[in-house]
Amino acid sequence: MTRRIRPVPLSERSAVEQILGDFDRLERSFAGNSFRGCAFVNAVAELKEPKHEANQLALAFKEQRRLWLRDALARLNVADPDGLATQVAILVEGAIIAALIRGDPGMAGAAKAAARVLLTAAGVPDPDAVPEPVRRTARGRSRKSPAGAPARKARSRVS
Repeated sequence: MTRRIRPVPLSERSAVEQILGDFDRLERSFAGNSFRGCAFVNAVAELKEPKHEANQLALAFKEQRRLWLRDALARLNVADPDGLATQVAILVEGAIIAALIRGDPGMAGAAKAAARVLLTAAGVPDPDAVPEPVRRTARGRSRKSPAGAPARKARSRVS
């Protein structure tokens, strides 16, 4: 278990792309034939000894991942990077458990969608968002369409 505790590799991608990309990495892992859940959680569940060293290793690993999330979120200037990191970490854990129980790698995608909602609510721009269409008003000025509304052509008036 000690060998599994490795720092998250550095990346040149933006912090939000790294956070959301982690769910893509999980989905690839879930789809593999060797996926059996989280080794740390499995060890803690099987040993059932709170004082066992495996519990401390599991806690250290999970906290390392949460702190990585917190640091990435701090770079994004969210109001509460520590609280949001905990919420995203819970989504990661839930995805792992759901994928193991259901045998469905798509659980990572569902967790990623929930993470997008949390990030957007915290004011983080979605790197995959499609920009709102811009439409012209009758006077030729451009204006953004209301969310979800299709862009309409300005009508010409015939006198």
